[in-house]
Amino acid sequence: MLSAFAILGFRFDWWKAFTDPGEGVWPWVEVMSWIVGMTTGTLSLILSFRGAGVPAPAPPATATAPTRDPTLLDREKEYDGLYDLFKRDLPPGVVRVVGLAGFGKTKVVDSVLGDLEKAGVSLTVYRHVLTPGLRFDVRTLIGDLEGLDEPAELHPGETRLARLRLALRNAGLTRIVIVIESAEHLAVPDGRHHVDLQVDEALEAIYRHELHRATVVLVSRDALDSSGPRLWTQESATSIGKLPRAEFRKFLTDRDAEFGKIPEARHAVLYDRLNGNPRCGQLMLAIVALAEPSRALGINVVADTIVGLDPLTMPRRLAGILVENLEDLSREVIEAVAAFRTTMDAVAIAATITAPVAPSVVIATLQRFEKHELVRRIDDGYCLTFADADWFLPVAPAARSALLRRVAEVLRSRLPADPRSLDDLRMHFAYVAVLMEGRRYPMAYAAMESMTGVLKRWNCGHLLLAERKTMQGKIGIPGLEMLNDNELGHAYASVGDFDAANIAYGRALDEANKLSHPEISATIRYNFGTYYWLSGRADLAYNYYEEARKEARQQQLPAVLRAALKELAECHHRWGQYDRAFARANEALALADGEPIGLLLRIARWRVETGDTGAAGDLIRRARAAARDSEWHLAACHEAEADRLLATGSFGGAGDEAATALEQAVQTNNAVVVLQARTTLCWAALYAGKPEEARRHIEDAEPYRAPRSALAVPALNALLHQKSDPAKAADLFRDLADEAGERVRDENDRGARDMLGFAIAALSPQPEAALEYLVTPDCGASVLRARRDFLLNTLAGYAQPPGRLQPLLDALASNSSRPTD
Repeated sequence: MLSAFAILGFRFDWWKAFTDPGEGVWPWVEVMSWIVGMTTGTLSLILSFRGAGVPAPAPPATATAPTRDPTLLDREKEYDGLYDLFKRDLPPGVVRVVGLAGFGKTKVVDSVLGDLEKAGVSLTVYRHVLTPGLRFDVRTLIGDLEGLDEPAELHPGETRLARLRLALRNAGLTRIVIVIESAEHLAVPDGRHHVDLQVDEALEAIYRHELHRATVVLVSRDALDSSGPRLWTQESATSIGKLPRAEFRKFLTDRDAEFGKIPEARHAVLYDRLNGNPRCGQLMLAIVALAEPSRALGINVVADTIVGLDPLTMPRRLAGILVENLEDLSREVIEAVAAFRTTMDAVAIAATITAPVAPSVVIATLQRFEKHELVRRIDDGYCLTFADADWFLPVAPAARSALLRRVAEVLRSRLPADPRSLDDLRMHFAYVAVLMEGRRYPMAYAAMESMTGVLKRWNCGHLLLAERKTMQGKIGIPGLEMLNDNELGHAYASVGDFDAANIAYGRALDEANKLSHPEISATIRYNFGTYYWLSGRADLAYNYYEEARKEARQQQLPAVLRAALKELAECHHRWGQYDRAFARANEALALADGEPIGLLLRIARWRVETGDTGAAGDLIRRARAAARDSEWHLAACHEAEADRLLATGSFGGAGDEAATALEQAVQTNNAVVVLQARTTLCWAALYAGKPEEARRHIEDAEPYRAPRSALAVPALNALLHQKSDPAKAADLFRDLADEAGERVRDENDRGARDMLGFAIAALSPQPEAALEYLVTPDCGASVLRARRDFLLNTLAGYAQPPGRLQPLLDALASNSSRPTD
C-alpha cells in the first residue's frame, strides 16, 4: 500500500502539496499510517496464534558472548580487554598490543578477531609484518582502507594524509582491522620508541577521525609513542605477560613431547625459574635440539642445569648455554647475526666467519635457527628475533672484540656514500652501535660525525642523542669529549631539555678554554646562543652570537662566522630591524660556498613580510635551482612559495604549494616544514572563509611546535575555537599569554608583544590593556601587520557582547603599530 501510494504521488504530483502542512496530502498520510498500523498489528496477532509451537527464527548473532579459541593460551584478561575494544560500535582507531617476543601477542589478537567473526561480526582484516630498516609507507594503510591489494597510488597533487582521510570517509562503518606485526620497526632510531613522522600523522588522523570503524593494531615488543602530544598514544596499551603454569607446560609440550614426561614437581620448579616466559622456554628447547650431538644435552640434563640458575639472569644465561653448546659454524653464525644489529644477508654474515664458508652453507644454518624461532628471515636478509643481541655475543673479551671488528668492517664497506633519507642511514646507525659495543669510542664518534651534518640539515640531530649520552665521558680524548659535549648540548636543546643542554655546553666550553682551541671555543659560544634562542631569549642569544662572530673573524674561521652572521640576522628580524637583518644575511651569503638554500629561503620569507614578493620570488627560484632533486630542500622551497602566494592573495595557489610541501616534508621527516606548511594551509583556509578546515590544519600543526616558538600557531588555534568552544578558546588564549609573556622578557621581541596583546584582547574585560603591547613603531613589515590586524578583526567578530573590541580597534587605527612575528 505504501509503495503504491508513493508511486501515485510521484505520477500525479501529489508531493507538491507537502509544502502546505495543514492542507493537501498530509491528512491522507496520517489516515494511511493509522490504517497500515492497525492492519499490520492485526496480521501479527493472527500469525502469532497460527505459529504457536513453531520454533522462532534464530536471532542475529551478536558479539556479546565470546567463544574462546581452544588453542589460545590462558590470556583471559588480555583477551577480554581486546574483545571489548573491538566489539564497540565505534572501536578506537589505534590499538597497541605490547609484550616480549614469544609471549603470544599475535595469537591473542588472532583469537579475538577470529572469535568476533564466529560471533557474527563482519570484519575485513589486513596483515603486515614489518622488518628492520625497511620503511612502512602510509599508502599501504590507504590501500587497505580502499580494499586494494597494493599500496594506493596518489593522484597528482594529492597528499597521503588527505587521501587517508578520504579513504576513512569512504570506508564508512565497514569494520576494517589492519594488524601490523613487529611494529617496533616503525620507530625512528632515537631510543625512545617514537614512530616516524608519516606514520605518526596517519595514526593520529585515524584515531581522531569521526564515525568510522577502521582500527590499526600495533603489535610490538615496546609501547610505541609519538614525539609530540598525540591522542593515539593516550589509549592504554594491552600488555601480554607471562603464562600461567598449566599453559606454560602445554606451550612447551606442544613443541617437544619429551617435555611432557617431566614430573609435575620438576615442572613447577622450572616454571618458577623460567618465570613463565615462553621465550625462555623456547631457548631451553633450542638448546636440546641444536646442541652439538656429542654434548648429549637431553631435556632432563638441561632442566637440571636450569634449576640451579638465578631467575633474574635467566634469558641471558640460557642464550649463553645455547651458544656455548653449538658446533663451531652454527655458533659463529648466530653470533654474527646478533652482532650486526640489523638485517643482513648471508654474504655479509659469511664474511665474518673465521674460516672460509659459502653463503649457501650459512643459509642452511640460518634456516635451522629460523625453525626454532631464533632468527627471522626478511626478504634476503636475517635478523635476531631477540631484543637483546648482547646475550648471543661471545663472552671472552678477545673473541667478542675480534667479532665486532669483523662486523664493523663489513658494515663500513656497505655505508651509502650519499644518504638521501633516514632509511639510507640504517647501516650508519648499526655501524655506530657495533663500534660502541666494541668500546671503540673515538671511531664511533668519527662515524657519528659523518651522520651529524646530514641529520642536522634534516632537523634530526636529536636522533643521535642516546648515542652521544652513552659516549659522554668514555672517549678518552679531551678534544673529542669537548666536541661530543657540544653536539650533545645541541641534541638536548633540540628536544627542549634546556637544563641538560646548558650543562653539556658548559662542559664543552670549559674544556675549550683549557685547550685554547679558538675554533671550538667560537663554535660553543655559537651553540650557547642557539640554546638561548630555542628557550625564547633572543637578547641573550644575540650576545653569544656576537661573541662567536668576533672570535671567528679574529681567528679567520669562515664556517663559524657564516653561522653566527645568519643567527644575528635572525635576532634582528625578531626585533623588527629588517635593514640590519638583511645586512647580516647578505654578509653570510657572501661567505657561502655555492647557493645556501636555507639562507636564501629565510631571506625570501623576510622579503614577503615586508611586501616585496617580487624579490622573494627571485630568491625562491635560486633556492629551487640549487635544490635540484633533493626532496628535503624542495619541500622547503614549495613552502616558501606558498607563503609568498599567500601574501599576494592567491589563497588557492598557496594551498596547493603548501600541500605539496607538506607531502614531501612528511616523507622526508622534515618537521620544521610540516609546521610551516600546516600553518600556511590554515591561513589560506581562514582567508578563504573556511574556518573548520583552518582549525583542522592548525590543530595538526600544534604537535610540531616547540614551546615559546611560532606563536602564530597557538594564536590561530585559540581564535578558531573562539566561536565553537569559547571555554577551550579561553584556555588556549591563557596558554598563549603565558608563552608570549616568557618571551617579552626580551623587550624588543615584537612578535611576542603582538601575540601577548592579542591574548589580552581576547581575555581581558578591558581589551584596551592590549595597547601596551600592540602599539609599536612601524618597521615596514606590512604583510605581518595585515595578518595581525586580520586576527584582531576576526576576534572582534566573535566578541560578546558585540562591539566589545571596537575601542581597541579604533585606537590601533589611529596609531602606527608593529606587525606580528
